[in-house]
Amino acid sequence: MSFSIAKFGGTSMATAEVAKKSVQVLQDRPEILVCVISATAGTTKFLQQMAFDAAKGLPVWEKNFSDFQTRHLEFMRALNPSMCSEVEKYCARVEEILRGMKLLKEASLSAIDELVSHGELISSHLFAEALKLTGRKVEWVDARSIMKTSSDFSRAIPHLDLLKNNAQTLIAPLMKKAVVVTQGYIGSDLNERTTTLGKEGSDYSTALFAEALGASEVQIWKDVAGVMTTDPRLVANAQTIEDVSFDEISELTRFGAKVIHPDTFLPAMRANIPVYVGYSQNPQVKGTRITLNPKAKKSVRAVSLKKEQSWLTVTEKKGQNSPFFILNVLNILNKHKITPTLMNTSENRLGFVIDKIYPVSEDLLRELNSVGTTQLTASELIAVIGIGISHEASIQGKILESAQGASILMTSGGASESSFCILLEQNKSEEILKNIHAQFWGKL
Repeated sequence: MSFSIAKFGGTSMATAEVAKKSVQVLQDRPEILVCVISATAGTTKFLQQMAFDAAKGLPVWEKNFSDFQTRHLEFMRALNPSMCSEVEKYCARVEEILRGMKLLKEASLSAIDELVSHGELISSHLFAEALKLTGRKVEWVDARSIMKTSSDFSRAIPHLDLLKNNAQTLIAPLMKKAVVVTQGYIGSDLNERTTTLGKEGSDYSTALFAEALGASEVQIWKDVAGVMTTDPRLVANAQTIEDVSFDEISELTRFGAKVIHPDTFLPAMRANIPVYVGYSQNPQVKGTRITLNPKAKKSVRAVSLKKEQSWLTVTEKKGQNSPFFILNVLNILNKHKITPTLMNTSENRLGFVIDKIYPVSEDLLRELNSVGTTQLTASELIAVIGIGISHEASIQGKILESAQGASILMTSGGASESSFCILLEQNKSEEILKNIHAQFWGKL
């Protein structure tokens, strides 16, 4: 059976009216038989903050919980007041978990996973009710009964064999008579404890479900018109990319674009399932299709920006000439669980671009100083993405020309076939980004 599985993100579920617009996507796309829903916009972070506040004994969590409950009850009342008891049930459980954290003065990873899962559980019920208003038959499924994972709370690893068996047994039969609505991001371990797949895991969940069910297409519906040539908040004439390869989109997300979570593409690539990124608030606007072999062959596809990066260099001390210098530096980074975004090497000097998610601690610097001399510079990373771009000297020349006058800390063009990166000192990157975009897509 040929069918699509669609995911609707938090911004596509921001309010009852926005959710109704998201539901309209299904009116024109009868091929969608499974919908994966994220928590309403901002909810996951809101729940996490309540957990930390409750564990610290800060009374603000009680007001925030009241706001959380009121917001979701009003959302449901706008759709189907008779279903408010379902939301109240979930909210009661949220409050119970938070009071437990307050009592224990602790917010464990397992408890946080249980807490935040209620964002998806509530929002998927909201979406199901919005969908029923169109007259469609709907089956709501708890993803925790399907998505079996390891017990690595907050970053659980799916058991693919169990997932496939559960999906085929519990979801596939329902698709013959209804649209199935379930949740992204959440699962459960073999002891039935709630787990989550990590930040932005709803995209990943969707692709995993698609692989397990043998879907023909993954559709990701967001509040932007597909994958764009750059961040439209920074460049007014950013354009939608019609089609792009998995390799290119993986590079783009790795270097700062937030349109889709990078792990989404692993199951889709394994199963050769194309991914379509559409605009949920106006589905008639053409989005982006992601495949193994896109039709377009244009060299430059997009330019992205990552701020708050660290440029860390380690230079071997004079007179040492240790054959283990590089190994020693890498072992120290590994000990501190730091994976650099990019690395630049020579015989006696190593340079690393380190993302803001990794703290560059005093302990790390002290250990690195034992094997060399370190220097740390606040920086920002621009990546230009395109087919075969690492071999195009003319394209690289235009990129560097756009950065004239800026202090370039590093360039990187050989680590990937699909990207060319420049690392800049802070506060220059947005201007350079606009210059590069103008080089390839015209002036504002």
